[in-house]
Amino acid sequence: MRSALAARRHAAFASLWAVCVLYSFMVRSMADRLDALLVVAAVGIVLARPSSSVRVLLLAVAQVAFVAIQLDRRHPLGHQYFVATVHLVYIGAWVACAARDRRVPGPSAVLLAFAPSARVVVLLALFAAGFGKLNAAFVDPSASCGVALYLHQREVAPMLMPDAAWARWTAIVLPILGELGVALMLPFRRLRRPGLLLLFVFFFFVGVNPVNHLYEFAGPVVVTALLFVPLGLEPSPPARLQALGEPARLVGIAVGLGLLAWLGDTEAGHPWRLGLGRASWVVGLPLVAAWVLLRPAAWREAEEAAPRRGSGPRALLLIPLLFLLNETLPYLGFERPPSFTMASMVSVKRGAENHLLLTAVPPLDGNRVVHVRESSDRWLSKLAGQNRPIVFLRLRDHLAQHPEASVRFEVDGRTHHVERAGDDPRFVRRPLLAHVVKPRPLVRGWKRVRRCVHWPDEDH
Repeated sequence: MRSALAARRHAAFASLWAVCVLYSFMVRSMADRLDALLVVAAVGIVLARPSSSVRVLLLAVAQVAFVAIQLDRRHPLGHQYFVATVHLVYIGAWVACAARDRRVPGPSAVLLAFAPSARVVVLLALFAAGFGKLNAAFVDPSASCGVALYLHQREVAPMLMPDAAWARWTAIVLPILGELGVALMLPFRRLRRPGLLLLFVFFFFVGVNPVNHLYEFAGPVVVTALLFVPLGLEPSPPARLQALGEPARLVGIAVGLGLLAWLGDTEAGHPWRLGLGRASWVVGLPLVAAWVLLRPAAWREAEEAAPRRGSGPRALLLIPLLFLLNETLPYLGFERPPSFTMASMVSVKRGAENHLLLTAVPPLDGNRVVHVRESSDRWLSKLAGQNRPIVFLRLRDHLAQHPEASVRFEVDGRTHHVERAGDDPRFVRRPLLAHVVKPRPLVRGWKRVRRCVHWPDEDH
């Protein structure tokens, strides 16, 4: 019974997940690059038969490869980084099940191995986002991104959304509760249903916000959190859809995705595709919420069939651990998008902290603040002229790639002269951490960034 329930649940999760992965490409472009087109094609293959663990594996590999390519060009977006992390957990679960059973694993086995670590990832993401919002910028109504996004929504429905002090404070408090609160409620069975209700309400408003089409971020988070829903809650696919047969479904999905890509990638068609994505969120999320929350009998039955403890391979917890380490980097003095922490207006640097609880940065070798005074290198010379400091990790990384450069810099109150970087043992090779972390030049004092980048131009 448990296996059958898990197989049905895998199909429901895969269907919702594939749609949410597609959101990111609907917002941007679906067919301008081969790596993006491969992810879109994998989404279609999954939607044609979501019960197949092999098809979800192909989607996971394609999207992780897409993000890996982004690392060489620019930082991937926060939701892309989150989706890739969940996909890495799925890949690990699939490989672990295949190695254990010595055959292609079924959907129920993969789901039981995948769900525990994926739940940890979404809890860490929610906690990091909410904890990061406990900073002086986010809780300031004149600067907060929460208020800025609320005011953007108010432009659409001014009669329903008052411009009052209590409304602005609600826009600050609700995101903190909606992230920290959900992260602290979902692990506990008796708090799970109110936690899911809070999750649906908060992320519904995140997704309908007219700024940045944030349903592409909200969707993957919500669907991953649905892994806390007990086994067997999801029904089988509709009989009419099954009656079509897989070839017919695949052709229909291919035609639909082809039209979305062909028309939606044009300048005239892109707004239409954005509207379709938002409409699917506005209509779809309440339906999913009702499906999950309004079936108490299914919850009782599923709780009896569900395992009492997570059955996933313990080695998979390494992926949530790496996710957590990435989220702690800002608190160690490194700015590195993508990060759920840095999406919260927190700025934590040596000597410039705005977090309300973590007001000190541990002194590490790589996060020491460096002031470049002069250099033969063009980029370092520009920093010297702007009097913009960098962290020592970035200096080491840059000089390792420019061994002929000379530089004079100050760190920890001492002046250092380097005639040729390649002759200094400190700059012979790139630091290992620099392959992952690429800290930007620092802004001296977080208060220079007085308002959220989403803040309306009008003077509110």
